Amino acid sequence: MEISAWQTWLAVMIVMAGLELQAPGIVLIFFAIGAALVSAITFIVRVSVPEQILIFIVVSVLSLVFFRNILKKKINVSGEKEQSGLDIQDKINSFAVVHKDIPEIGIGRIKFRGSFWDAKSLDGQSFKKDEQVKIVDVDKDNKACFIVTSTN
Repeated sequence: MEISAWQTWLAVMIVMAGLELQAPGIVLIFFAIGAALVSAITFIVRVSVPEQILIFIVVSVLSLVFFRNILKKKINVSGEKEQSGLDIQDKINSFAVVHKDIPEIGIGRIKFRGSFWDAKSLDGQSFKKDEQVKIVDVDKDNKACFIVTSTN
């Protein structure tokens, strides 16, 4: 049984998509997209091998260049929750519990809505583990770090 070009490219797509699940970041999925398109084209029309490779490279690189940042923002590869203006406003004036001591100057950790976050003191006050604090802002340089103050 002979394997046709479209089947080969379909196999390349499956391998690339599978590797994407194992690899950090988002890169290989765009090569899977390129392979899928070449597979579809070769299923419909006869295309020479150099043309197939050219289509694969062009589609993969173009999709990578144009869609990678958009996709990264949508699924947030780093694992941190995306911080939009609405998300930030939703957190301001909420209460959290100190998980790791927050020093007068420096960063500690809080538990907020079931997740752990970095936290800094607003006014140089230190907070001990299990103290309740109030979230008043998000650090401008690190959107995954809350600015907290006393609940009093």
